Amino acid sequence: MLDDFLQDLRYAARSLRRAPGFAAVAIITLALGIGANTAMFSVLNAYLFRQLPYPQPEQLVQVFRTSIHSDSWPHSAANFVDFRQRNDVFTEMVTFDGMSPVLIRDGQPAERLQGMSVSGNFFAALRVPPAIGRVFTDAEDQPNTNDVVVLSERLWRTHFGADPGAVGRTIQLDGRSVQVIGVMPPDFEYPILWNSVDLWRPIAFTPEQRQDRGNNYLRAFARLKPGVDIQQAQQAMSTLAANLFREHDSNQNESLRLAPLQRSASTDASRNVMWFTFGLAGFVLLIACANLANLQLVRSVTRTREHSVRAALGAGRLRLLRQSMTVLRTRCIDGIAANPERARELLDRSTALATALSPHIGYAATADIAKEAVRTGKSILQIARERGVLSEAQLDALLAPERMTSPDPE
Repeated sequence: MLDDFLQDLRYAARSLRRAPGFAAVAIITLALGIGANTAMFSVLNAYLFRQLPYPQPEQLVQVFRTSIHSDSWPHSAANFVDFRQRNDVFTEMVTFDGMSPVLIRDGQPAERLQGMSVSGNFFAALRVPPAIGRVFTDAEDQPNTNDVVVLSERLWRTHFGADPGAVGRTIQLDGRSVQVIGVMPPDFEYPILWNSVDLWRPIAFTPEQRQDRGNNYLRAFARLKPGVDIQQAQQAMSTLAANLFREHDSNQNESLRLAPLQRSASTDASRNVMWFTFGLAGFVLLIACANLANLQLVRSVTRTREHSVRAALGAGRLRLLRQSMTVLRTRCIDGIAANPERARELLDRSTALATALSPHIGYAATADIAKEAVRTGKSILQIARERGVLSEAQLDALLAPERMTSPDPE
C-alpha cells in the first residue's frame, strides 16, 4: 500500500510538472479562498467568539456615559468617584486612561513606552494575580504615593532580561524615580481592549480632579456582583445617574449605558461589517471550489483515454480512484500549506475513503458517504459507523495498516 501511494505521489508530481499553468491556477485559487476565510474568521474569533482571558468574563461590563450626541462618552474623575462610591451592583468599578511615559536608562537612548494610568483596583477587578511581585494598594492610588509601576511580561523580558531582581528596582519615567513592584503574566495583555501596554501606574486623582465634572477623558469598566445581571445593573445605574446628574448642572440630559466588556471592543456597525465581509469571503471560497471542480473535471475528461488504457492493462477502479485522489490531494496540500492541521485532516479523510471503505462497500456507497460528510461536516469514518456499513472490528482492522505507516504525531 505504501509503495502504491509513493508511486501515485511521484505520478502526481510529474503530472503537475507537465501542466504548470493548471497547477498554479488550482493552487492559487484554493489558497486565496482558504486564506480569505481564515483571515476573516480570525478577526471574528477575536472580537466575537473568544472569551476574555480573565476569570468570570461574563461579569465584566463597560460603563459608558450617554447624551443626546453619543452613547459612548468617557467620564470625568468626579462623576466616576461618585458612581464607584454610590452604586450597589458592582463589586469593583475601575477607570483607566492611556499614557506615553519616557523611559530613561543609563547608557541607553530615551524610549517612549505605552502605558495605562489605572485606578488601584484595576487588577483586583480583573482577578489576575501578578507573575512576580505584587500589584497596587489603595494607599498607592493617592497623590505623592503613586511612584510605583507594574510591568508587562513583554517589557520585563525585553528591557530587563527577564530578571526576577527587576522587582524592587527603581527606574526613571518622565524624569521621576518610580519603583517596579510587579510583573504581570504574559496572557494578561489583551490588545483589542487596551492596545499594547508596557506598564501600569496608579491614576491617583488629586483633590481638584475629584471635584472636576467638566473634563471627561476616562474610560471605565466594572465587575457585576454575583447574582446581578446586566439588565438589573443597567436599571440601577441609570437611576443613580439620573439622581446624580440632577445634583449637578454640568451633566444635564446624560445617563449611563452598560455593555459586555467583550463586545465593547467593537460597535454594532463594525460587527455587521465583519459578518458581511466574512460572508463575502465565504462566497469567494465557494467560487474557488467551483472553479477548481470545473478545472478538475476538464482535466479528467482529457485523461479519459489514459484511464481506459490503464484499465485495459489491469488497473482496477480503486487503483484509478486512488491515483486521481493523490493528484487532487497534492494540489490541496499546496493550496493550504499554511494550515498543516487542515491538510492532515484532508489526507486522513481521503486515505480512509480510498483504502478502507471502497473495496468493502463499493464506490457508490463510499461516494454517498463522502457527500454526507461534506454536507454535515462529520468525518467519513463517523458516518460509516453511524450507518453500520462495517463493524467496529472491521474498521479497526482496516485502519491498522494506516496507523503503522503514519508518522509519529510528535
